[in-house]
Parts: sequence; C-alpha cells; structure tokens
Amino acid sequence: MAENAKTVKPDLKRTRLSSSDEEYTLDSRFKRLEELICKNFSDLQAEISGFRVDTNESIRDLKKDIDDLKTSVGFTQKECDDLKAKNQQLETKVSAAEMKISELNAESEVLKTKITKLEDYSRRENLRIYNVQENEDEECIELVGKVESMVRNEAEALGEASSFSQRPRPIIIRFVSRQERDIMWRNRFKIKESEEFKNVFLDEDLSQTSARRRKALRNARRIAKEKGLASRITGDKIVINGIQYSYERLPDEYKK
Repeated sequence: MAENAKTVKPDLKRTRLSSSDEEYTLDSRFKRLEELICKNFSDLQAEISGFRVDTNESIRDLKKDIDDLKTSVGFTQKECDDLKAKNQQLETKVSAAEMKISELNAESEVLKTKITKLEDYSRRENLRIYNVQENEDEECIELVGKVESMVRNEAEALGEASSFSQRPRPIIIRFVSRQERDIMWRNRFKIKESEEFKNVFLDEDLSQTSARRRKALRNARRIAKEKGLASRITGDKIVINGIQYSYERLPDEYKK
C-alpha cells in the first residue's frame, strides 16, 4: 500500500541570548581564564622562587667549596715552599758534608802516606830473609846461627815455629848501622852462589802498604819480562820500556 509519507522536520528554533546574558558569559569566561592565569603564574613564581633558593644554596656551596679549595691550595703551596726551602738547606748541608768528607779523605791519605813513610823509615836498617830452612824443634837462636855465616847482626824469626813440611818463616835481620845493611843489600845476589843458601831470597823490610805495592811492581816486571820488554824497579816506581809508572798509575795490562 502506497502512501504518500510526509517528512516531518523538527521545528528548530535558535535560542537567542540577550545582550546582558552574553556579557555575563564572557565575563565569567574571562574571570575563569584570569583565575587560571593567576594560578599558573603563582605556581610558576613558586617554582622560580624554589629554583632560586636551590640555585642560591648551590652557589653558596660552590663558593664554599672554592674557598676551601683555595685554602687547601694555599696550604699545599706553603707546604711545597717549605719543602723546597728544607730541600735546599739539606742540599747545602750535604754539599758541605761531601766537601768535608773529601777534605778528611785527603787528610787521611796524607796521614796514611806519612805513617807508611815513618814505618818504612823505622825499618830502614832491616832486611828480610826468606827460605832459610829450619829443622823441626829448631829454636830462633839456631836460625840466627845459620845467617851468621852471611852477616853478623841481630836476627829474629817471624811467626810461630812451622812444621818441617811447611814453608820456612821469614827472618828479619836488624843491622847495627845502615851502612852494613846497604852493603848486604847490594851483595844480595851473591848469596845464591852458596850451595847452602841458593834458595834464599833477600828483601827489604817494608811496611804492609809498601810491601803490597812492591809486590805489585814485581808482578808488573814479571809480565813485562814475559812480553820481552825492558823493565826495572826504582824505589816505589817501575820503568817499563822507558816509561815510568807509579803503583797508582800502573796500566791494567800489568796488573794480572
């Protein structure tokens, strides 16, 4: 069944506000907006104030740390300056001590040289004889009798009596005069012409220091002889191939 239907449209009527109502609405909106702005501004001011307080505290703490650091640096610098001053004082004292030690060492060497010379001088009238055979239980007086055939002077055997198998003790001969001693010294090589004393060795009676130096010079002379070089010992020096050396300046090749 076909019916002509009519479209029913609602009756829409625009509501119109009066001008007074519109003003109220706008005012309320502005007030609300103003309240929001004021609230947000207050919150922002509070946050800024809090940030400012925190910032001020941080700055104060930072300033305090900087002041403490400056104080610490100043104290450390003072300590460094004090240490530098003390170090300089110690260096001065050490230098003075080293100079004093050097002077004392020099004086000690001079005194050692003087003592050695005095000891050698006190022995100037003595000679030492080595390899004079002694029998078992032989007394010193009997040894003296053996050397009397060479020279009539006072003699003394050094060290304890040795057994028959050991090397004989050295004998020191104390001469009455230097002249007799020198005669014996000049004729020392003639002793070996005797069958009885062919192994006897005659040497000067020197201090330990001079004896050690003389031994080194003799060793250097032996080495020079092995090399076919002319050499001779003169006093406390040795001449090798025309060049004179003291004990202190002896080349290493002659110290083996």
